[in-house]
Amino acid sequence: MLDDLTVTFPAASSIAITAHGEEDRRALAMLLTRELLPSHGKVEIAGQDINKLHQITIAARIGYVDATPVLFEGVLGDNINMALHRSPQHPASDPAIPLESARTGNSADPVDVPWLDFSAAEVSGSRDLQIWWHRLMRGMGLNAPLFERALDLKLDQSAYPDLSKALVDLRREIADAVSASGLAKQVSFFDEQCYNPTLPVAESLIFAMPLVPVTAQVLIDHPSFLSLLVELDLEADLLHLAADIVELLRQIFGMDGTDHPLFRKLGLHFLPIS
Repeated sequence: MLDDLTVTFPAASSIAITAHGEEDRRALAMLLTRELLPSHGKVEIAGQDINKLHQITIAARIGYVDATPVLFEGVLGDNINMALHRSPQHPASDPAIPLESARTGNSADPVDVPWLDFSAAEVSGSRDLQIWWHRLMRGMGLNAPLFERALDLKLDQSAYPDLSKALVDLRREIADAVSASGLAKQVSFFDEQCYNPTLPVAESLIFAMPLVPVTAQVLIDHPSFLSLLVELDLEADLLHLAADIVELLRQIFGMDGTDHPLFRKLGLHFLPIS
């Protein structure tokens, strides 16, 4: 299937290979992971003939992901570092547990101790592993998708106080950089003195994002919020705004009702009146 093939890939690069069919792609992938052995010729990685490498080295150094990868339970970093979990790095806290496991024919390896082997990645600790991990992500072209994904996540401030403070301190620098690039009109920055048109009304009014869904019961339990709207003379304006939105939704979905797929995609919650 693969004949008269001679090619050299540069290190630390992303390569796209086109093939006539799925079988050709699979054959090349299996050749690079040593699932298939070449009938003639050889495959070298960093000057090493992969046919002469131990299977442990192949498993730890070469990863293969197809169009439908399997992700184990945990975070993405756990899956990326899966090959570094070779063996227990510490003895079992209770020696009786692995002995009992061995008697019943199960593995005697303890599961309640760290398995992450830093030496497998040729690093000395977690900090160096993070640097290696980020370099690996850039090599696979995943740094941009991971960054975009992180922008939608919530950070536990108590668990990462230094990172939380650093992110807040970056706001001013980012705003200055955006303004210097002439893009200030394309971004609505947080300003306590201005209404933010890119946020929902409630989030812009209270200058915060909810950590839990804001339901009717939540508003009942916090009457001070509604009292504040009355005090600021915003109750009537918000009521008219809500009525206009309901009228617009009625015009769009009046014939189909709230079961329409587009209505559900809007993220609106319909509470039936009893």
